[in-house]
Amino acid sequence: MFYFCGGGSAMLNVSANYQTLLVIALTGFASGILVVVFMGHRYQKILCAMRKTYHLMHGQEQRNETIVEALPVGLEIYNTDGSLRRRNRRICEILGEPADCKGTLLTNPRFPKKFKDAFLCKESIREDFIYRPLHEPDDDAYDANSRYIECHGRPVLDDNGKVINYLFIIADTTQLHNQRKQTERHLRIAQEAIRTSNLRLWRFDTRSQMFASFNDPITDYNGDKKISADEYFSYMHPDDVALCREKLAQMIFGNPEPFEIEVREKTPADTQWQYCTVSGSPFSWDEAGIPLEYVGFRRNNTAILDLMRQNKLILDNINSGLVFLSPDYRVQWGNEAARMRFMMEGAYKDGCLCYETIGKQAPCAHCVMTRALQSGHTESKIFERDGKTIEVFATPAYNSANELEGVVLRLDDVTVHHRLFKELYKAKKDAERSDKLKSAFLANMSHEIRTPLNAIVGFSELLTTTENLEEKNEFIKIIRHNNNLLLQIIGNILNLSKIEAGYQDRYPERFDLTDLFDELKVLAANQNSNPDVMLLCENPHVHCYVQLDKKRFSQVMFNYLTNAIKYTPCGTIRFGYECRDGGIRLYVADTGIGISEANQSRVYQRFDKFDDFAQGTGLGLAIAKALTEAAGGHVGFESHEGKGSIFWSWVPCEISYD
Repeated sequence: MFYFCGGGSAMLNVSANYQTLLVIALTGFASGILVVVFMGHRYQKILCAMRKTYHLMHGQEQRNETIVEALPVGLEIYNTDGSLRRRNRRICEILGEPADCKGTLLTNPRFPKKFKDAFLCKESIREDFIYRPLHEPDDDAYDANSRYIECHGRPVLDDNGKVINYLFIIADTTQLHNQRKQTERHLRIAQEAIRTSNLRLWRFDTRSQMFASFNDPITDYNGDKKISADEYFSYMHPDDVALCREKLAQMIFGNPEPFEIEVREKTPADTQWQYCTVSGSPFSWDEAGIPLEYVGFRRNNTAILDLMRQNKLILDNINSGLVFLSPDYRVQWGNEAARMRFMMEGAYKDGCLCYETIGKQAPCAHCVMTRALQSGHTESKIFERDGKTIEVFATPAYNSANELEGVVLRLDDVTVHHRLFKELYKAKKDAERSDKLKSAFLANMSHEIRTPLNAIVGFSELLTTTENLEEKNEFIKIIRHNNNLLLQIIGNILNLSKIEAGYQDRYPERFDLTDLFDELKVLAANQNSNPDVMLLCENPHVHCYVQLDKKRFSQVMFNYLTNAIKYTPCGTIRFGYECRDGGIRLYVADTGIGISEANQSRVYQRFDKFDDFAQGTGLGLAIAKALTEAAGGHVGFESHEGKGSIFWSWVPCEISYD
């Protein structure tokens, strides 16, 4: 008779002429089921003890479960056969996966292979990497959805040193990484602000008794350069050296107090003595608290300047021309830019009437200064001179009593801005045209994709209703044709998107152009269903070996052929290649409808078709051009309306004939 005990135990009681046996099976152990057999009449006490032990173990397991789920890191434990033993919720949050996700680190394609190799070899590993969720594009670049991950993997050993499990612990260090980057950025900003400021930082080491500075002309702005105190003081005024040496002695003997002194200094960057404030304080100390290093700054306080000379220097060297005129149009002052850069020589001469300096007897018609005097506000005017576009602003100048003193003219060379304005205007028009192209593309795609889809759906339904074998084969043929057409449409869109995004890889290989054009001849013949069009393949060499991306090269040629077949109702289509100028020139010539001169500028534009009723996306020539230029080549064409066209691409490559 069996008795099942709580907590996953079972009891077998056998009595009669035999000894009493107690069999207890306990579950919940890592290695499976523990079976314990006892003999004797006191198994009830043993059973109670075992059940108590089991409940203690079960409670500990529940506590462990709570701890594991509360961990701030992700955790996965694997059995030695690679099966997942358990994982916590945090690992799903870090990897951006739902809690019920069946995947694991070992099955996650975004998880680095080196961790899987470490598991197979039962080795410990620690690695930092950037993780992107599975639904994100496969890209090594970091973006807002990426995570910086720190992962530890290690085998778990039993008391005998045998591997029983493998443990992965992963932590999301994105916030820490971003904080570190932000701290580094703030440090760089602070250093750059100090470098470009009027403060010159210095550092003094009492052990080596050497000075250093990273933004001082004394050290050639070299933070690694060390100079002695004598060399440093050689830039000080002779009358101030004694004071400097006094402070130096205090630093050497470990004075803990900050200090500040006034000195005169002339560095290699100065032409006259500069009045400066030098301050310093201890920065690092030894174990006894004695300063080892001092840091400080030197601030330039020079205030004795010739204000008029400085103002004139500044005003003469600004980009704008400035002129001050009295209300009677007499020039009071003008900078060099106004006289030399914007107007003819002699214009705006001090003390003269402005219009007389340019050879006129009265103010100019629609004079900007006259308008400013009349309106009391700033007026502007644009005019051309010597190929430059100049904008003039006239602003009335009033004194503190609100009385008119005169007018300030500002002349700016806006040639570049004017050109940029024109370019922006053109870009606006191009954007508007692109928007129209987008609308046309969407309308075109809705038709181009719907047509083969309708055929596929319609003939698929017919296929299920007919019993005629010949009809079934015909329906299957039509479905396959429309499948290929749909794939071609979508493929063209994806290919162009990849090319323009720079994701199109190239795989150069050595192949025989002669064989390739034989294959293209067969493909073109299958593509051409018009009996009135003759295909001529010009294959000039027995063998012609080149080093190119065969797939892309074939795509360019096939796009040209498809375009020619589409727009040639009758006549011939001639295609081939020739070796010239260190490369291969492939061409397709047809006797089709040709292209008018008005439309030739649109030939390589995306989604542009000259015949709205022609089948296709309008991407074939755009893709051919993009692929050719990506290979370092160029394209061209000649076309005459009603007579036909020839399209060609030239790409550089190595050529051999054997």
